[in-house]
Amino acid sequence: MVTTVRDYALFLKAVAAAEGYSAAMAADRDRVQTDKGDQAIVDCASPSATACPDHQGYGLGFNVLRFGDATVLEHGGADWSEVSLAYIGTPSQDGIIIFLNAPNARALAAMPELIAQIDPGSPFLGEYQRWLSNARQP
Repeated sequence: MVTTVRDYALFLKAVAAAEGYSAAMAADRDRVQTDKGDQAIVDCASPSATACPDHQGYGLGFNVLRFGDATVLEHGGADWSEVSLAYIGTPSQDGIIIFLNAPNARALAAMPELIAQIDPGSPFLGEYQRWLSNARQP
């Protein structure tokens, strides 16, 4: 996919506001469709977990984290030349977008620090720290 941060922000805002689709579809979007099992986004047993979601897993096109009445929708990606993270909360519509165009190892090494600087309480910080730690192991 080729996009700009601005256009992706507009897309995420439209998703969070359920523009163009029904309230029923929005409710289905916010529902965890499949549990991620041992690949959970937030490791609630970790001392670095800032908050443990009530429910987390795969949704419709997004990872879904439920915190009481609030939902966080996240999508990220990585390949040999980029690492990205985008998430938005509902109903708050607060979120972040980070697109890094760099060799994967460099971008991945930068991602935890960027998340910590932009959103220190991010539920995704631990996931990127684990991903980086696993990438560094032989």
